[in-house]
Order: sequence, then structure tokens, then C-alpha cells
Amino acid sequence: MYWVPDEDHAPFGHIEVDPVLCIGCKKCTTKGPDGAFLDGCPWDAIDMVATELVEEMIGFKMPV
Repeated sequence: MYWVPDEDHAPFGHIEVDPVLCIGCKKCTTKGPDGAFLDGCPWDAIDMVATELVEEMIGFKMPV
């Protein structure tokens, strides 16, 4: 999964999924017990990174 900036509406953007890596299981978007999101990608196709790293890469501090 990659965050892609929206050039017309900075600092917003959207998430794109790499179709080569994604197997389409939808576990990354599935809710578990009590509405909690389940724990990431079982195939390690999704890499989560620290917000600070993304902010450094895009040159913008995300609003809280």
C-alpha cells in the first residue's frame, strides 16, 4: 500500500494498493471482534512505516 498525495487538495491524498503484491484477501480492511481492525497483512505485502518517516519523505507535517 502506498500513500499518494492529491495535488489539487494538499495535504490530502489516498492509498493505492500494489496489485502485484496484493492477493486480494481483504484482511487489511476486515473488522474483527468488537469492530477492531485485524492485524495487517498475513502475507507481508503491506509495510507500515512511522508517520514521521512519511512526513520526512513528503516534506509536510500531517495534521493531528
